[in-house]
Amino acid sequence: MTEKRVTVRTEQDQRELDALIEKQLARFVKTELSGADEMQAFSPQVREALEHALLLKGSPDFITPHGAFSTFITKLLENGLTSEVAPAVAIYTRVYPTSVDYVLKSVPAKASNYLCRYASSQAVMKWAEENPGWHEKIIDSLKDGTFARYLRQIREAIGAANLNYRFLKMLEQLCEDAGELSPELKQQTQQILSRAPETLVLSPREWNEDCNNLRTFVLFFMLRDLETRYGERANPDRTYITPFYNRQREEQGVMNSQIITFHESQPIARSYDYGVCIGWRYDSWEQFFYQVSHEAVHLLNPKIAPDGMLRTSALDEGMAVRYAEEMLAKYLPYVSRAFVESPVGMDSPYHHAWEAARKLPHDLLAQIRAEFGSFGTIDDPVRFAEMTAPWLTTAEATLLSSDFRYS
Repeated sequence: MTEKRVTVRTEQDQRELDALIEKQLARFVKTELSGADEMQAFSPQVREALEHALLLKGSPDFITPHGAFSTFITKLLENGLTSEVAPAVAIYTRVYPTSVDYVLKSVPAKASNYLCRYASSQAVMKWAEENPGWHEKIIDSLKDGTFARYLRQIREAIGAANLNYRFLKMLEQLCEDAGELSPELKQQTQQILSRAPETLVLSPREWNEDCNNLRTFVLFFMLRDLETRYGERANPDRTYITPFYNRQREEQGVMNSQIITFHESQPIARSYDYGVCIGWRYDSWEQFFYQVSHEAVHLLNPKIAPDGMLRTSALDEGMAVRYAEEMLAKYLPYVSRAFVESPVGMDSPYHHAWEAARKLPHDLLAQIRAEFGSFGTIDDPVRFAEMTAPWLTTAEATLLSSDFRYS
């Protein structure tokens, strides 16, 4: 990077120069982010937020010239997202090399607040007193890319990184129940399971190789199970099966997990049409498991529509709740329905759809999906009533073949 002095004679010169600088900055940021895209360093949401922060230098919305990036780091750590901080700092350093030291001065305090989410403030303060050079080590770890690992080590030192043993055993059982695996797939699953004890200490929201692999692992085996029961899913090549989180959806009032598509501006949209976005508040691995069980059913025949405009037969939602409940009972018997926010037992359309759908045997459900194309397109209510007559009342058959009422 070199600096050049330019003579500005008029206001028009200044406007043209400002426009040129802005254009060059946007081009450089885009180039830097494209390199990160190849390594999948950021989730779609964080990538978008990072690009926005990098282009907001000097914004009047912030007190300091680089307040946007500082706020970006604050939000990452407030939400337990440690893995994307160092890669973001690396890009920021290349974009604004003379400002990085100033920005990083505030990160140790942010890291301390992060640690207090998992341990008492007294435990964090005691550790800090015993390790007087920790501020410098935090900043060094941001520069050398070991920030997330260092925070993990601190959590272990203060007793805030306990192994989720029951969930780990569940993962092993999920894999075992899948039956015979190819040698390549068996090796991949063994590698993921070997890393799981450390991964499960982190939030499922984290975007890093281990967390991404573990979320993919769970959804992969669920889809494998569902396809064995009900037939192959549609659009497998255009479906991104690494579930992810997006805080912005919750800020916009969309609280639930959902099958989503990707904006054309996002690089991932070039390869995929569908993905699974988990509701932001489901921040435990058990909650993630229940949510992704539900969404896995929708991935058999994914549908997307603007909020409030999705049309699908109630059978589709009933089956999603049914499968999530079956997986909860089989694999997470120690977890309550209340903890995972199950709709069962509530006076809601989800409960009523589940109550009817759970009466249908698996072989019949496979026939229904084969005949109608999906659980969500029951377009011949008479035929559906005939097929389900031995198990459902007329009212239940009508309910499941009608459009689901989301509100």
